[in-house]
Amino acid sequence: MNYFLINFFSCLLYAVVIWGVIGPSFKMSSRQKRNLYIPIIFVQLLIFYTYTYLFSDLVIYAWTFYDMKNMSLSKALTVFLPAGNVEPLYRLFMYFIASITDNFRVFLAINASIILYCYFKTIGKFSPYFPISFFLFLLIVFQSSIYILRQHLSLAIILLSFTSIINRELKKFLLICLVAFLLHSSALFFIPVYFLYNIKKKSNYIIIALLASLVFLGSMVTILALFVDQIERYSKFMDETSRFYSVMNWTYVFIFGAVLFSYVLICKRKVFDFGINKLMLSLLVIGFVASISCVGSPVPTRTFLCFYISAIWVIPITLKEIKDKLFKYLYFLFTFFLYFYIAFVSEIGIMEEFHFELELNI
Repeated sequence: MNYFLINFFSCLLYAVVIWGVIGPSFKMSSRQKRNLYIPIIFVQLLIFYTYTYLFSDLVIYAWTFYDMKNMSLSKALTVFLPAGNVEPLYRLFMYFIASITDNFRVFLAINASIILYCYFKTIGKFSPYFPISFFLFLLIVFQSSIYILRQHLSLAIILLSFTSIINRELKKFLLICLVAFLLHSSALFFIPVYFLYNIKKKSNYIIIALLASLVFLGSMVTILALFVDQIERYSKFMDETSRFYSVMNWTYVFIFGAVLFSYVLICKRKVFDFGINKLMLSLLVIGFVASISCVGSPVPTRTFLCFYISAIWVIPITLKEIKDKLFKYLYFLFTFFLYFYIAFVSEIGIMEEFHFELELNI
């Protein structure tokens, strides 16, 4: 049984009922429909996060969680853990939960609640079409976030920096990035977004983006060697699955390029409007270059996941700018089925392995 498909289509059914039946019947506003929808999907997704069978990285995190129950705080922050070289704030997070309860499911529920809160808050604030952004979240983020805990928690925290970037609050932005970095080191790659976004003159923006891209491509391996402590393990992993990940890395290049090209082509000058539009442009530009740098390298594309998720907001923004109804439907169907296909091909092994487990057996 494919639980992910059941989850996806059940969430789709809830949306159809609320937006197509309940909303019009009771003359509900968009905000009221959204406020009715969110608690339902929040609970359902939380069940998936919490009662998943422990597979892949989750087994290692469970061992780490139980090991921490018998440690002092100083040891928990310094000792080598089963999950590897875990960042200090995530160690502290695990240690704090482990000191309260010995139930790993509680830890998974808290971790998931933070992720869902950050996404729902940011989608609600910046997306013109909440349901579309939510289903893109299901396709781009949800499946991998079930077992890639640290990076997705760090990424969720990064989303809270969108407002500080737009309002040019550098100190607040750096503080949020620091918190995210102490959860997972990949958050470091998000820092250039602030400075690229705040280039006012369009010509300067384009020139600096091109120059920065060349520098980044030339020094990518050195940068990663300094900040990604698991590059050697990833290299061995990529050797074992080289054919699959070679195809996937080229796929990400195509997706970034297609989304960036359509965004600029359809929204035109509006992509440079200060606010969410220019922020998404900056994410797409950096993400496109980063995805190119992953081709032929021992680095999985998810290292730059903080840029790939920009589609959650970019596609609804682009849809809003399309005036022709037929073109709007075609664009929506193309992008939607593209991400649907990617989601249910790249994670096929996880979907086959996933099932619910009410009892925790380690």
